[in-house]
Amino acid sequence: TPDALGTIFSGSAVVDTDNTAGFGAGAIVAIYTQNSDRQVQSIAYSTDNGRSFTKYENNPVVCAPVGVDPANFRDPKLWREADGTFYFVCGASLEGDGAALLFSSQDLFQWQYQGVLARSEGRFGTMWECPDLIPLGRKHMLCVSPMHCPAYRNVCLVGTFSREEGKLLNVEPVCPD
Repeated sequence: TPDALGTIFSGSAVVDTDNTAGFGAGAIVAIYTQNSDRQVQSIAYSTDNGRSFTKYENNPVVCAPVGVDPANFRDPKLWREADGTFYFVCGASLEGDGAALLFSSQDLFQWQYQGVLARSEGRFGTMWECPDLIPLGRKHMLCVSPMHCPAYRNVCLVGTFSREEGKLLNVEPVCPD
């Protein structure tokens, strides 16, 4: 439903098994993009197994970092690591390059910008949509849908995920198209 923050774009969710956010153990917490004159990340939660969601009253929880085009900052993919830290990777346009940005949180409300997980460096479009970071044993694969990249509809980058640096290191592109 549209509101003052705009229409809802895509996002993702986790089950908050230990009630970290305070909505109740087992609540589904979603993070999603809202779009009006800028794109921001907001959260909503469900306490009835996803039949209905309530928007968090203090949305948005994340705005575009400095240098990121606020009209091209969307599609958060959320997950929780074994240590309890929540992360999301978000698609963006950074100084004319497609990019995937990494954020972390201990409570789902206060998010820290960890940095640029990866960027196109002029090779794979000017905006990356729908990023997903997938563990592959000791490596990770970042899959994105690049915009303004006629050669590829999908790009996958394989590398080593450094939580400390907030980056995907030793990246090798694997372009399935």
